[in-house]
Amino acid sequence: MGYINEKGKISSPGIFKLLHQLRKGTGLAIYGCVIKGDYSPVSYEEARKKESELDVFMKKNKYNVFSKVVVSQIIENGMVFLIQSSGLGGLEPNTILLSWHNQWENDELKSTRFVYLIKHSHSFGHLLTILKP
Repeated sequence: MGYINEKGKISSPGIFKLLHQLRKGTGLAIYGCVIKGDYSPVSYEEARKKESELDVFMKKNKYNVFSKVVVSQIIENGMVFLIQSSGLGGLEPNTILLSWHNQWENDELKSTRFVYLIKHSHSFGHLLTILKP
C-alpha cells in the first residue's frame, strides 16, 4: 500500500525493488493507494489518471505489479476497501507491505491511519511488513 503525492510522485519507490526480490518473479503483487474525494466522475477520472501513471512507472522499471487506486471520502475506509477487494479471482495477496511514514509521531492523523491499517490487516488475517528507511 502506498501514497502518491499531489505531484504524482510515489512516496516509496524502493518498495517495488524489495517486492520484486521477495517474489522472485512469481506470485501476485498489487500496489494500492487511496485518493480522497467524493464519488463523482471527476474523482474517478483522477483515480484512472493515477492508475495510468502507476502503470507507466511499472513498465518503465520492469516491475510486474498490478496497480489499484480507489476513491473514498474517508481515507481509512479506502484502505479497508483495498484490503477487502484486492486480488484476481481466487488469488488474493496474503501480505501487506507498508512503508514507515517519516515524522508520523508529530501528525495525529497519520499515526491514527497507521494504527488503523495495522488493526485491519490483522483482522483480515494478512501478514503486515512495515519497511522503515
